[in-house]
Amino acid sequence: MAAGITINGLPILDVEAGLDEYYAAAVVGGLRAFVTVACDAASFPQILLRKLVAELAATPTGAGPG
Repeated sequence: MAAGITINGLPILDVEAGLDEYYAAAVVGGLRAFVTVACDAASFPQILLRKLVAELAATPTGAGPG
């Protein structure tokens, strides 16, 4: 994060209860960081797509590797 990297999270709650709270407190960080929660493995693909869209929408034009 000191290098300007943002870490977002996508916990799956049926794997471990309270994982979303742990991610919010100890995993995510950086500018506009967020946690997107999947209730179970079946909802993971839809929530992953939502997370990726949110991340791409937050990326400034022209930013990225290279």
